[in-house]
Amino acid sequence: MAAITIISAPYAQHPDLWNTLLQNDPAQYFIGFPIDQEYSHIYAPQTQFSDLSLIAVASGIPVAGLQITEHSDDTGKKIGFYGRPALLRKNKTSSADNLEKAEKLLAQAFAELTKDFAQDFDYLDHCDHGTLSEFSVTLLRAGCKASPLYRQMIDLTPDDTTLRQGLRKSYRSLISWGEKNMTITVHDHANVTMEAIQSFHHLHVAVAGKETRNLESWNHHYRLLQEKQGFLITGHLEGQLVTAALFGHSAHYCVYGVSASIREMFDKPLSHVVLWRSILEAKQRGCLLYEMGDLADLYPSGFSDKEKNIAVFKRGFGGTARLQLKIQNPDNAPRS
Repeated sequence: MAAITIISAPYAQHPDLWNTLLQNDPAQYFIGFPIDQEYSHIYAPQTQFSDLSLIAVASGIPVAGLQITEHSDDTGKKIGFYGRPALLRKNKTSSADNLEKAEKLLAQAFAELTKDFAQDFDYLDHCDHGTLSEFSVTLLRAGCKASPLYRQMIDLTPDDTTLRQGLRKSYRSLISWGEKNMTITVHDHANVTMEAIQSFHHLHVAVAGKETRNLESWNHHYRLLQEKQGFLITGHLEGQLVTAALFGHSAHYCVYGVSASIREMFDKPLSHVVLWRSILEAKQRGCLLYEMGDLADLYPSGFSDKEKNIAVFKRGFGGTARLQLKIQNPDNAPRS
C-alpha cells in the first residue's frame, strides 16, 4: 500500500488534483463542482469564504478529498462548503484499502481543523448504496452527531416507458395537456441566448414579487449552459412565457435548481411537462441520477406547509426517498 499524505488543497491552488478527483468520483454529485463554487461566491458576494479543502494523496494521485470552507456570520465561525455542508470526494480508481485509510486520515485532519470551530460544522454523507463512508464512521466514533436528510431521487437507468410508468397516475394526463397546449423549449450550449435567461429572470421576479438574487448570479446561469453543465426548459402558452426551470448536472448527476411559474395560472398544469421533460433530458445527457430536492413533508418540524406541499408535488414524478446524513459536532443540535 502506497503511503498516503494529507495536503492542504484549495481548489485555486490544486485544480489538476481536484479535477482528477471530481472526474473519478463515482457519485458525480454536481453541488461543489468548480462552476457551482463560482456560483456560491456570486450568490453571496458579501460573505468571505476561506477554502480549507484537503486531499489525501498517494504517489501523486488523489485518493480522496474533503471540500471544506470557513466563513463567519453574526453567530461566529462556520465550517461547511460555501454555505452548504462539507463534502467528501473519492477516486473510484483507488484500491479499497487506500480509500479506507485516506478517509480515516481525512477525518482525523478534519477533527483537528474544526476543533476551533466547535460551535458549528456540517458535513453531508450521501450514504451511497445505503452505507456510511469510513470518514463518517470515524467522526461518529469521535462523538459527532448525525441527523437524517430526506431527498427524492430518480434512478434514470430504466427506459423512458418505465420512467413514465413511475409518474403519479394523475400527472400523466396533466403532462399530456402540457405537451398538447404548450411550446416547450430546451435551452443549452447549442441554442441558449442571453434573452432566454433574461426572460426567465423577469418571470422569477414577477412570481416572487421581488428580486431574490443579484444580476450576476443570473448571468452565471448563462455560463452554466454554455459550458455544457446545465440546461433551461421554458414553457410558453399562447406565446407567453408561463413557466421555466433550470437544472445543473455533471456527467452522471442532475440537480433540480430553480423554477418559476405564473401563479395566476396555477389552475393549469404549467410545470408538470417541464419537469417531465427535464427528467428525459437528464437521462439523454447520460445522467444516472436526478435529484428533486428535500422532502420537507418527512420532517416533523422546520418547514412551512408550502414547502411540504412542494415536496408532495415533487414525489409525483417518481423515484424514491433516499436517506442522507448531516453530521455535526457534538455541541450542534441535530435537525428536528
